[in-house]
Amino acid sequence: MGKSYSQRQMVKPVLVPGFEFPLKDEIDVERLESAVQMCDSTRDLYIRFLSCMKPPKKDLVECFGLFFADSSMVRYNWSGISGHRFPKVAMMGYSIFTDCMLEAWSDQGVTMEMLQIKIKRAIEKINNRRNVQQSKLRRKARLSNIDAECSDI
Repeated sequence: MGKSYSQRQMVKPVLVPGFEFPLKDEIDVERLESAVQMCDSTRDLYIRFLSCMKPPKKDLVECFGLFFADSSMVRYNWSGISGHRFPKVAMMGYSIFTDCMLEAWSDQGVTMEMLQIKIKRAIEKINNRRNVQQSKLRRKARLSNIDAECSDI
């Protein structure tokens, strides 16, 4: 049986040289994918990092922000299919979202189907947060415009 969460917390955290988590932008996501594809030791460190950071009883949707900031996921979704004017990049074609995560958490019972569902849900939550934030900004701008018009009267 694996180490408990409290035991894992006491172990020195695994670092992936050249990367600061959560990844902040698309460039970092692409760099990590390239590094994982080209270097077995980077791949192994990334898998160990994932394994150390997600406790067995914590849902991936809750942990996703430890690995990827909302800002890094703007152009990604699971399948790449999107009705938006800006095309999305398919996460299912990236080792950092599939093979590595599956290898890191398979001992926790995570399957590819489960991983797909959880990643889709994490991206949905990120999109919801972004939509709420944009809505607040639009509302604030409208109120500012109304205030400016009222002061002109």
